[in-house]
Amino acid sequence: MRFGYSADRLHQGYGGPPKLYAKAERVALHLKVMLMAQLPLTGAIAVTILIAVTAPAVIAQTPSGQTTPAGQAAAAAPAGDAEKGKVLFVKNGCYQCHNYEGHGGAAGARLAPNPLPFRGFVNYVRSPRGDMPPYTARVMSEQDLADVHAYLRSRPRPAPVSSIPLLTR
Repeated sequence: MRFGYSADRLHQGYGGPPKLYAKAERVALHLKVMLMAQLPLTGAIAVTILIAVTAPAVIAQTPSGQTTPAGQAAAAAPAGDAEKGKVLFVKNGCYQCHNYEGHGGAAGARLAPNPLPFRGFVNYVRSPRGDMPPYTARVMSEQDLADVHAYLRSRPRPAPVSSIPLLTR
């Protein structure tokens, strides 16, 4: 097993210099310790909650160390057009792994209706892990990614398993 987690790696999707992430570094250390100790799933869930609770405060820091309202980081994202995003999602082959609705499949994770925050989404698409190909700025501009992000946010939730007759027999 590999356990190469660090603040840089955990928060590369949010930009900014790594020195701002002292708190995130502690979270990464806790995650690494838990993974190495192979704690049960509830421990991993607790770490996920810890990251979700502490990361926004760390991310919102400016280089001077002052915090800004979390909404300002989101305000920097360009406005997206869901209709254009749908066209781009199909044109660039995203549907092949993530399904037309973004609900995931055998080869791709569920993206809709709650994708990563925009900045994290852009950074992941530009430098993905696993089998996903990178989509550089030459392939998809930041505006294109904003459109795809808007499309993913506009998708409805998948139907609950209990509503599928074949699966309730």
